[in-house]
Amino acid sequence: MRHHSMPLYTPEPDVIHELVGHATSFLAPEIVHLSRSFGEAALRADPETLSRIERLYWYTLEFGVALENGEVKAYGAGLLSSYGELGDLGRRASLLPFDLEAMARTPYDPTDYQKVLFVAPSFEEMVRRLEEWLAAAGRRPEEAGP
Repeated sequence: MRHHSMPLYTPEPDVIHELVGHATSFLAPEIVHLSRSFGEAALRADPETLSRIERLYWYTLEFGVALENGEVKAYGAGLLSSYGELGDLGRRASLLPFDLEAMARTPYDPTDYQKVLFVAPSFEEMVRRLEEWLAAAGRRPEEAGP
């Protein structure tokens, strides 16, 4: 459980994060598929690509946000389980356009509120673009196809 001194955010994994963030997101088939795709891409990846995959996971399934009816909405488990961060969504962190290459290069700090979030044009667009990126990650040139 979270320590009483930090009820709004914790840098360590805890039961609130696992239940409120991850367990509920597994009701969305898209999240389940992406989780599997991340694992498959990681198995194929060299160390450099693995670091890029890790950052994409962080900025999507952990701290992902997307537009819905013109409003920024959280879908990432880290945000959904951090009342302090979720309550300040868009005020504490810089909101940048969804850019997989920028995300793959951007370091993050798991011990504090996020400084930057990448806003997808929609949840569906995030899923489509991330699936394509993960499918191509770690492939050898001869496997890439036409």
